[in-house]
Order: sequence, then C-alpha cells, then structure tokens
Amino acid sequence: MSLRLRIVLVSFITVIVAVLIGVGIWLYGYFTKKPVQPSPTTAAVGTPAGQQVSSGTDTSAAPVVVPVPIRQSEPVSEEDRARSAIISIIMPFAERFGSYSNQSNFENYTDLFGFMTPTMKEWAQREVAAARSKPLPEIYKGITTRSLAQKAEKIDLGANEAEYTVSTQRKELVGTSTNFRTFNQDILIKLKNQDNVWLVDGAYWQ
Repeated sequence: MSLRLRIVLVSFITVIVAVLIGVGIWLYGYFTKKPVQPSPTTAAVGTPAGQQVSSGTDTSAAPVVVPVPIRQSEPVSEEDRARSAIISIIMPFAERFGSYSNQSNFENYTDLFGFMTPTMKEWAQREVAAARSKPLPEIYKGITTRSLAQKAEKIDLGANEAEYTVSTQRKELVGTSTNFRTFNQDILIKLKNQDNVWLVDGAYWQ
C-alpha cells in the first residue's frame, strides 16, 4: 500500500471517529438535559403575577353554593297548644279510669288523683270509701279499657273549660278467663284549666 493511500485511509477513519464522538456527546447532552423549572416568583407570559396558568380544568374555583330557602313553620295558636295538652291527658286517663277489678283496691281512681281537679278528687275519694265499706265479692270481675279515638265537644279558653268524648273498647271478664265480653263505649270527659294545667273535672260513661 502506498504512503498516499495510507494517509487517505487514516484521515477518513479519523473523520468518522470524530463524527461518532460528536454525535455521542450531543445525544448524551440531549437525554440528560433537565427541564428548566419556572421560578416561583416568575409569572407566565401574559399571566398576572400570583395567578396560576390554567391547565384546562380550573380546580381552584370555589364551588357554587345554591341557597335553599328555609320554610318557616306557622306559629302554633293557643287553641292548638290546648288541644295537644288535653289529648295527652284524656286518652291515658280514659284507659286507666276504665280499667279495674274488684280485687285491685280501686287503684283506677287513686292512681289518677294527680290528674283531677279538687272537686273530682273529692268525688273519687267518696266513691272509694263507699266501695271499701262493702264486703269483697267472691267472684272475680274485671274490665280493661283501650282508648281508640277522641272528639272535641267544647273548648272555651276564656272560661278555661273543655269537653271531649273518648271512644273506647272494653273487655269485661267474670269468673274465668274464658267468660268475657267485648264492647265499645264512649266516655265524656270534662276538663278545667287551673294554673295553666288541664285537669279532669268529671268523667261520665255514656
């Protein structure tokens, strides 16, 4: 091989090696280059400082609150309050007043003294005293009562008086548990308001 050919080959190989080294250095710098992070104090072009650039979805927007109108309850009248108070008394009163036996020592009266006016209580005490003076019957007799419904007959707030009819279902048992009868019966209950408390002033089976 002539000297001239050797020089040409060496030069060609040197150029190729240099090109490969240059390409390698460029590729290395390209893949290892870190992206430039924007400074916290630097705003994007066209964006006011302190405002984030939208990425397509505005996640910082405050949720829209739709006000819900509050329905104001109607004021309760004095008569409505009286009705509620009376009904809460007469329904259990009718059941207890009408449930007794000839062996219960008249507890259907004595248990209700606190729900009676003084006049009604005096009447009940006389009834109990008169019944206790009699000999006890030999045959058992008892009645249980259940209140079903009520109806206002009269409400006079000015006079502090009211009258209600309570419909009841009653079961009377005589002697043995198999000897009984069931019947419906109304009771008229009269009430008076004393010191803002409704009390029973009379109870009359119809």
